[in-house]
Amino acid sequence: MPTRLGYPAVVGCSGATAAATPGQTVIVDGDRGLILFNPDAGEIKKYEGYIEQQRTYRLSLSEVAGLPSITRDEVPITLLGNVEFPEECDTILAQGGEGVGLYRSEFLYLSQDTVPTEEDHYNAYAECVRRLGGLPLTVRTVDLGSDKYARNDRRARERNPALGLRSIRYSLADKPKFRKQLRAVLRASALGPVKIMFPMVTTVGELRHAKMVLRDVMEDLDEEGIDFDRGIRVGVMIEVPSAALIARSLAAEVDFFSIGTNDLVQYTLAVDRTNEQVAGLYQPVHAGVIQLIHGVVRAAAKEGKLEVSCCGEAAGEIEYALLLMGLGLRRLSVPGGAIPHLKRLVRSVTIQQCERIARKVRTFDSEIQAATYLRDRTRKLVPEAYDGRAAELRD
Repeated sequence: MPTRLGYPAVVGCSGATAAATPGQTVIVDGDRGLILFNPDAGEIKKYEGYIEQQRTYRLSLSEVAGLPSITRDEVPITLLGNVEFPEECDTILAQGGEGVGLYRSEFLYLSQDTVPTEEDHYNAYAECVRRLGGLPLTVRTVDLGSDKYARNDRRARERNPALGLRSIRYSLADKPKFRKQLRAVLRASALGPVKIMFPMVTTVGELRHAKMVLRDVMEDLDEEGIDFDRGIRVGVMIEVPSAALIARSLAAEVDFFSIGTNDLVQYTLAVDRTNEQVAGLYQPVHAGVIQLIHGVVRAAAKEGKLEVSCCGEAAGEIEYALLLMGLGLRRLSVPGGAIPHLKRLVRSVTIQQCERIARKVRTFDSEIQAATYLRDRTRKLVPEAYDGRAAELRD
């Protein structure tokens, strides 16, 4: 797989570093998940050809960056970026993104030894707003717990952290920190378009609790005479089956949804996505996951066409993006490097094609069938996105 920095990476290869020796020639194939030690001359030549094909394709993508993200039948698809640090906003814009759909604010905690102050939060959000120049910024409140702990967090590790005090639960359990972050987000909203998004909401009561804290902070800022956007849009991430199943009720409480496929797949399939022993079971095209996403989109449509986006890693894969558009999603938030690939896809298809593909995928009871079908259809629609190496894998 390509990393956020654009380098190929292969994970879950136990013993790989032990097998490597200094000065050894190694090929890291992130597309097929292979590491080749001591490749022969034929293998090296073959991979040099793949690299050249990819270079040519990537050059062609630069021509797409400045073009509208619109399908062949003139349906606009908004492509946003996921960021962890303000400077990444520049990459999003350079790649043709239309704003930030997911700012992972917890990295303020993960990147320094002290607890971020209100000014630390504010400066980071204000810098994003400045760099985006009027394009929207969606700040997800801290998603700590589970596999992400602040450096200064001295709490005892939980026995099952994925089901423990994490995300919005973490924030509601420490209201002073939560209020500090909300104050900073609201202050930044006076500088440009900002949205607030609560992660891993599981119940309507949880959402209302978070909104109550937000209203209290707004009242405090009003009393202090501090400016902020009083109409700031508030949304939730749909990351667990319970939220997907009560989407209609949640929709009545918020302005937008963002489907987080990373955790939605994990919690739906009971698969730890960081555990290499069960990694093969982590399947975004599982029929259960697709059914939940389809239900969320339908629920949002019934509540006055509530805005729905997808910000999980799968949305950055062109095969899965094709499915998401067919399911009714018109907003995708992905790593910056994926934006040109998706824009090429968007400009190559019609929504009717996407909808036909999605209907077909929903008839499969096997995720292997679904994944194979999606790859085959995408190859026919955007053949230039696949080099000889990818064709070998998919054939």
